Amino acid sequence: MDIKIFSSSSGTFYVKEQMAEIPAKAIKKITGKLELLEKHGMNFVTHAGIMKKLHGYDIYEIVIDFNRIFYRIFCVIRNSTCWLLHMIFKKSNKTPLHEIKVALQRSRELDLQLAFAKN
Repeated sequence: MDIKIFSSSSGTFYVKEQMAEIPAKAIKKITGKLELLEKHGMNFVTHAGIMKKLHGYDIYEIVIDFNRIFYRIFCVIRNSTCWLLHMIFKKSNKTPLHEIKVALQRSRELDLQLAFAKN
């Protein structure tokens, strides 16, 4: 499965910017999980508990626990590509609704970009 980082219409790569703020060891762990997705596909990582679909949404969440900080990457699957939309890190293992709404907005923007690219 291909993995791509979403960029806004203004050219902002949100996940890339957020990853620049976290420790190198955490990035290594996140990269390892993304490599599993890339190599083995979505079925493998969902059954392994690495990725889960958010109930009621067309959005998936990859959760990485590193030193009691939960790194969450929100993503969508479009045409066999996993698009990384948004990333947060928190000390609690709870996903705030506001963050889901941000990911949904970016998902809608991605869909518009993909539809425009087809034409």
